[in-house]
Amino acid sequence: MRSGWYLAGVDAGRLVAGHTDLRVAGFFAELGRTNSLAEASRGFVWRLQDEAGNATNILPAISHGLARLWKLANVGLSTRAFTFKSRFPAPGLDGPPVDLQPDPWCAGRA
Repeated sequence: MRSGWYLAGVDAGRLVAGHTDLRVAGFFAELGRTNSLAEASRGFVWRLQDEAGNATNILPAISHGLARLWKLANVGLSTRAFTFKSRFPAPGLDGPPVDLQPDPWCAGRA
């Protein structure tokens, strides 16, 4: 089913050393090639990047993510705090979330 909506995933990590340190030189040496490979891949839609063409200088809003996790744990499922266990209608459409019943593989609460 093609709906015109996409779900973007963002992975954030912390380097073991500064960007000029030899311990991470290999990562930065391959970054451009890896990004080019991703962009040329079938199904590619979008990738987070800054003016330099990568996302290594974009700091994730950890407090924003933690707030959503708190909301999920304390208030429950919503379009702003969800797990992949449930599918919500596309924006602008009404209806409850549908439980996709992925158990036992999904640990999220619906």
